Amino acid sequence: MINDLVFTEKSWLILLAFIPFLAYLMLFKSKKRSGVIIHSNLKLLKELSKGRSSKFKYIPTLLRLMAITLIILALAKPKLLGNKKDIEVKGIDIVFVLDISTSMAAADFLPKDRLNVAKEVIKDFVNSRKNDRIGLVVFNALSYVQAPLTLDHKIFTTLLKAINMDEIRNKVEHGLLEDGTAIGNAIGTAVNRLKDRNTKSKIIILLTDGSNNKGNMTPEKAAELAEKTNIKVYPILVGKQGKVPYPSGINIYGSTQYNYVNNSVNPELLKNISKITNSKFYMAKNREELRRDLTDIIDHFEKSKFQEQNFDNLETYFIPFILLAFIFLILEFILRTTIYKKLS
Repeated sequence: MINDLVFTEKSWLILLAFIPFLAYLMLFKSKKRSGVIIHSNLKLLKELSKGRSSKFKYIPTLLRLMAITLIILALAKPKLLGNKKDIEVKGIDIVFVLDISTSMAAADFLPKDRLNVAKEVIKDFVNSRKNDRIGLVVFNALSYVQAPLTLDHKIFTTLLKAINMDEIRNKVEHGLLEDGTAIGNAIGTAVNRLKDRNTKSKIIILLTDGSNNKGNMTPEKAAELAEKTNIKVYPILVGKQGKVPYPSGINIYGSTQYNYVNNSVNPELLKNISKITNSKFYMAKNREELRRDLTDIIDHFEKSKFQEQNFDNLETYFIPFILLAFIFLILEFILRTTIYKKLS
């Protein structure tokens, strides 16, 4: 069951890294607060101590930590895959590498921003490619797999839809997410998903509007890794160069206000990536150009026969995680106010 669990908001999982530190603080703080009890009968005090065995004294703290962990997992929007079924088709392997940095909020694809238009075009494209395995890597300062390589396009589109620019900008503004464009790391992540596949055609479609300014791998190095494993990288520069409208707030009528900002792009970098992997560089200044670019990329690839496991549905598991966290907090409260109540 755990292997069939996927998270549609993976950026929240970063908070799990702080759980060990939080556990240390809670346990250390608990020790520091331990006081000295003056009692005339030491024998009686020893009996009381035996009644609360030291090996159980951390149970309330552990319950709270488990509750916090479950809340973080719930925020990551867990979904459970349905029944598996094996299917055999003939197609190609495609991984989309999608830039989700805040610059993708630029609205030069009015009335929508770059990210939303890219999502819509990708969705339409995926729905037309019934026999291709498709995956999704997203990136800003970090890169991660949003959707594993799969024939189950229903799951893919669900995970694609979960990407929300308003949530991304909000997390960046509050310091929960680092902004930036780690193109090299993102290509490297996609290469890792494709390199061991036996299909004849393996391609990465990179959609970005900026230049590489984050990560520990250069785009050129990532492209070389792709070329060594017979993976072609097709970069698409999304958006217009120069001054573009960017959301700056909400006016008194509830409508989005825009300021014009300078959009810095690096087409030479993307051209170099395509040259290294013997592919082709594209520019998309509107929805139709992006749609046409994707069609042009795919038309000339040789298909392979492969077997894949498919899933018949995708069930949301947000509520069970929250309920279990609530139960743990209630248990902690009961224990702290009864059995573990401190002597005063």
